Order: sequence, then structure tokens, then C-alpha cells
Amino acid sequence: MTTLPCPECGAPLQLKDSKYGKFYGCSMWRTTGCKGSHSAHKDTGAPMGLPARAAVKAARVRAHRAFDSLWTGGAMTRKAAYKWLQKAMKLSKRECHIAAFDEAQCEQVILEVSRLRSPRSA
Repeated sequence: MTTLPCPECGAPLQLKDSKYGKFYGCSMWRTTGCKGSHSAHKDTGAPMGLPARAAVKAARVRAHRAFDSLWTGGAMTRKAAYKWLQKAMKLSKRECHIAAFDEAQCEQVILEVSRLRSPRSA
């Protein structure tokens, strides 16, 4: 089992259950009140993406909202959207996961989606 550091305080994260499913919570929560957490796969408990501070998590949510609109709105298939994102971000398939992006990469996703939706006229 992989040990993950809390993105807020650095203490180890522990796999926990909640009424919403599995997640990783800071081991120091009871002692310090640290609210660091990370998502876990609902069946296996495997970490999903890379742990991040609250600001990066919020940026990832915004990036996914912008990106997902490409394929949930029918503009392209999900597979085609990910291929487009890989090219736009100049990343390999292995590297192209919003759950592993930093804040700047998330802002780049939003910018690239915006450019795709509103191309400049020649």
C-alpha cells in the first residue's frame, strides 16, 4: 500500500470510509483539525490522481468542468477530447490526467478549451 502525504500538512493520509465512499483523510485530523484529503477509487481504495492543496483541487474541478463540456455536450467523443487535450497540452497519454495537473496546467486546460470554442478569425 502506498503512503500518501497530506497535501496540507505533510502527515500521512489514511484510507477511510464515509457515507459517500472511500477517501484518504489526514492522520492528524483529530489532533490538529487538518482537513487535508484525497479521493480514492470506490472499489479498490487506490488513490485517484495526485494529492493537492485546496487551491489546486479547485483548479482541477474548474479544468474538468471546462474539458468535460467538450465531450458531454456532444462536440466530440470522450476519446477524441482526450487526444485533442494531449496535443493541445503537448503531453503523452500517460501524462495527460487532470487529476495530476498543477494549478498552471489546469488554467492552461481552461484556456485551450476556450480557444477551441472561440477560434480567432483570420
